[in-house]
Amino acid sequence: MGDKVEEKKAVSIGFVSLGCAKNLVDLQIMGGELHLAGFEIGVEPEEADVVLVNTCAFIEDAREEAISAILGVCELKSAGNCIAVIVTGCLAQRYKEKVLRACPEVDAILGVDDLERVPDIINKTLEGKKAARKNEAPKIVEVSTNNPSRLFNPQIPTLVLTGGPYAYLKISEGCYHVCSFCAIPGIRGNLRSRPVDELVNEARIILASGISELNLIAQDITSYGRDLKNNTNLVTLLRELDSLEGDFWIRLLYAHPATVTDELLDFINESKHVCHYLDIPVQHSHSDILRAMNRADTVKIVPDMVTRIRERIPDVVLRTTCLVGFPGETDEHFKHLMDFIGKAKFEHLGA
Repeated sequence: MGDKVEEKKAVSIGFVSLGCAKNLVDLQIMGGELHLAGFEIGVEPEEADVVLVNTCAFIEDAREEAISAILGVCELKSAGNCIAVIVTGCLAQRYKEKVLRACPEVDAILGVDDLERVPDIINKTLEGKKAARKNEAPKIVEVSTNNPSRLFNPQIPTLVLTGGPYAYLKISEGCYHVCSFCAIPGIRGNLRSRPVDELVNEARIILASGISELNLIAQDITSYGRDLKNNTNLVTLLRELDSLEGDFWIRLLYAHPATVTDELLDFINESKHVCHYLDIPVQHSHSDILRAMNRADTVKIVPDMVTRIRERIPDVVLRTTCLVGFPGETDEHFKHLMDFIGKAKFEHLGA
């Protein structure tokens, strides 16, 4: 009887995910690529061979949280719990040099255009470590591209990490707005909409897995399609998704006031599947502050927006976000905002 051949153990990957739902979708894409490449995914970071930290960099608190999380994982590496630390996401995209200075134990950095490369980067990182042990070769560090321009069609769209009955469907990447307070266009690039047929196919597979709610997300979902041909817009996509069979909801997140059209509102009101719910961050109500925010395209829209929406969707639930204390905001500006909020009666509001 010959010797038993021992099966090679798959390299295990642990995830630390920070930030918004759009970031979670990126992690799902990377997780799908890693699964297809033969890695073991879903392992607790304390028990993984490689730990991938997917970061946020939208505000200072998020950047501090990300650095703290990276340092925590680097401590696991120093203690011998893992072999390598990989940093991905918005912090890696915009602040890669700062990450490497603050966390020199990091082995590789991937930006937002590098999602599909993650299996190759991990393999190269591990090969580089083997070479370093033998020949003292420098470790491999892959840095992000400066101008994100790619779109990703997930290889395993049923890889859902939400842990609930809902899943996120990211319909576009980047943003064409240039709000003065927002770093997203500089991190994620310009608007890039995914094709309708690709999204419908992914939605069909997700729903077949038992998911009962599709949350459509993007930096600005209501700008979807403006970079595509044939006058494609969000209603075009929703019409196709609404035709899918089954008992499910579609929820729309992160709409921009300037692109919430009457056509969209009427479709939502008549739809079989789209929730009567809109998340529309108005940020402010006073024209002076909106112009200072580079949101002049909303100056004429915001005052009557809520009334217009409620007239077309009487039972709508509205959520918004306001940015207070913006440079140049006076007591008069703030009172204007408070009066607007009092009249609008949003069901949910964050500030």
